[in-house]
Amino acid sequence: MAIERGATGEFRTGWTLLLAGMLGCCLGVSALPIYTAGVFIPHLEKDFGWGRAELSLAILLFTLALAVASPVVGRVIDRFGVRRTVAVSIVGASSLYVILAFFLSGLALFYAGHILIAGVGAAAAPIAYTRVITNHFAKARGLALGITLLGPSLAATIGPPLVSAAIASAVSLRLTRTRQTAVWDVDPGTTIRAQSSVHSRVLTMPPSGIRAIWTAKSMSGQPPTALSS
Repeated sequence: MAIERGATGEFRTGWTLLLAGMLGCCLGVSALPIYTAGVFIPHLEKDFGWGRAELSLAILLFTLALAVASPVVGRVIDRFGVRRTVAVSIVGASSLYVILAFFLSGLALFYAGHILIAGVGAAAAPIAYTRVITNHFAKARGLALGITLLGPSLAATIGPPLVSAAIASAVSLRLTRTRQTAVWDVDPGTTIRAQSSVHSRVLTMPPSGIRAIWTAKSMSGQPPTALSS
């Protein structure tokens, strides 16, 4: 069926709202964190020693907190409007993710972080974006909502491979830096050979120092250097 002329005008004036709503639904806490959680589980198991069941509980707590917070967020949107509520929600959830990344030390903090992120970030979800769409679109409201709610499907489709690639890149960089730096505790006057895939060098420890740090500067093409302390 052809879109009516009035609906065409709605799309002409509201396509930016439609795009923003779709991206918001894609990147919001109700989509991207949930659909990409499985990508992080093997790495969290390896780094922290937690089991899959313990990590899955965090996802359950996250979704429950999101469900509890949604009616509250709806009331807040009614009172303060979509723009201010969503802005506070995005900034708050993003800040909590950064804090959790830097200070994560145990399962209790991991669970608490997920609950707080879900509660604070609940406004950055379809509950807010669909309100904007329904306010603007009348003739083509159903089609506009359908396009907006493509966001979670996009998150489920492209989110896991993109996040997986980003994690693989970060792990590769960390391993490269680890291979490029070696530290030994040795006696003064001891001769050692420091070798990597790029450089090999014989070092003799000075009498004044008992520790040598050798760095292979393969990125700059410079030879490895020895620093004593």
